[in-house]
Amino acid sequence: MVFRVLFEGDDLREGRDVLMIENVVWEGSASAPSEPSRHRALAEADGGQAAISMVQGAVGHFGTYTNYSASIVTNARGEPWRGPIIRSWDEIDWERTPELAKLSELERNALWALGDAGEPTWIVVGDQDVPSQDRAEVERALTRLEDDGLVHSTVASSGEPGRAEEPDRWWAITDECWDLLGLIKSPGYW
Repeated sequence: MVFRVLFEGDDLREGRDVLMIENVVWEGSASAPSEPSRHRALAEADGGQAAISMVQGAVGHFGTYTNYSASIVTNARGEPWRGPIIRSWDEIDWERTPELAKLSELERNALWALGDAGEPTWIVVGDQDVPSQDRAEVERALTRLEDDGLVHSTVASSGEPGRAEEPDRWWAITDECWDLLGLIKSPGYW
């Protein structure tokens, strides 16, 4: 099973690459002035305490860390995550499932553009990895993804410079799509 381990302490920039070597994957960090940094890591283990021990062993020589806790990672159906921990978009097996195999290059790259957070259409159109800067073409691709249940959307202020208050459609990857991709959704994702 895969566990999300939370812990606090020193900056962890130096240890992020080592975590991947130790079969523990750094998931994210947050810091605020005059507070210890808060970190998240993923670990495949038989139980929560074993996952904590794995993370402690991996980060222990990078600083002082405390307040460890572990919770099981679940899929879109609320079941424990049993798949491997895929570390990057480059590791996705696009041919593994029919839903992913049929995606065009534009659709795959639009998903990539949404990988860190939900984004408005204008951000997806401007993403350097999206092979088209034609807004209508990108919107059609995103709508196809939505029709297939791979993304969902809402309308809100665009935030676009010079047009910040104008409405734009915001897109985000669905929980079911995260499962199809084989990626674990970050708890702060929208």
